[in-house]
Amino acid sequence: MAKAVPIESCKNCPHFLETPYPTDDSFERPSYWWCRHPEVKEVICEHEDDERRRLQIASGNPLRKIMGYVEWHEEAGIKIPKWCPLPNII
Repeated sequence: MAKAVPIESCKNCPHFLETPYPTDDSFERPSYWWCRHPEVKEVICEHEDDERRRLQIASGNPLRKIMGYVEWHEEAGIKIPKWCPLPNII
């Protein structure tokens, strides 16, 4: 049995994926946060552009958006979602 490792942020999870969030302002560096756990329940994104991005990145693998338009100063305040498939190690 694998040893459970406590995860305090999605960024520390091995199933975490961060991708750029495209903007018109070259000074902004926001990102999308995705969960790519093999057992994650996929949910269609609310916004059409986000869903198009999700499908492009997913390539047939499960992928769920954790958060969109995340800036560096917001990262610490993002909680692990209740739908996380790893509740026993959080």
